[in-house]
Amino acid sequence: MKIKKTRVRPADICAGTILYIAHPWYGIEKVVALARPHVHSRKGSTLKGTLWVKTKKTHADGFVYIGNKSLSDMGVLAGKPKNSRRTFLKLKQAEAYMKWGRTDPECIKQHNKHIRWCAQMDRELGEY
Repeated sequence: MKIKKTRVRPADICAGTILYIAHPWYGIEKVVALARPHVHSRKGSTLKGTLWVKTKKTHADGFVYIGNKSLSDMGVLAGKPKNSRRTFLKLKQAEAYMKWGRTDPECIKQHNKHIRWCAQMDRELGEY
């Protein structure tokens, strides 16, 4: 399945839309949008002006988590996602993205850089 032209736009998200947030190494997260995306508007916040969507996620043990997710963290907004996450409307597309991401040299390089950073933080903060 081609994943090149499957970008989800903010206009595609409305209440009841099922979204699959895929990451090549951390799997696929299934969430349900509870509303249309909204702009964060808290005065003085560094998040002011960013797009968010209220979502619901049901865990395997039945626990339901309702919270807000940033569209840029979900890989919805234009441009290259900074965290290798992309959002899809179909599970098959999310699975194809995961398969592609594990073989993409740029994605592998970014993941290795992240692993090195995590190891460095563990060493620096391990003594606390």
